[in-house]
Amino acid sequence: MRLVKLPNGDYTVPMNELLDPAWTGKVTLHPQGPKTIVTVTVFGNMVRKHALELHPGSDCQAFGAGNSIALNPAGTGQPSRTIVSLPITALTSQDYVVAVRNATENAQQREACAHL
Repeated sequence: MRLVKLPNGDYTVPMNELLDPAWTGKVTLHPQGPKTIVTVTVFGNMVRKHALELHPGSDCQAFGAGNSIALNPAGTGQPSRTIVSLPITALTSQDYVVAVRNATENAQQREACAHL
């Protein structure tokens, strides 16, 4: 599913689980002049810390570590808010993905992803 523009000018997209159907979440983009506030919330049946990254690309299964932007980590059910130096137009007109990894163990395994 692609980004949906909200009446307030923000954009949102749901997360797709990669390992466990219990993981859900959403990404919201809020324009902030030449930058964008990226808010990520992950929900699941286990409370833990999540590492979050923004990557160029369109495939949640195949993207490299290069060119990634680290987003602020967050616990399950807690929003992560990060201001990135990309305008909303770049994030809505080019392919990007937000990847979610378990920050406490198996850090290389992606748990969920959203294609912007």
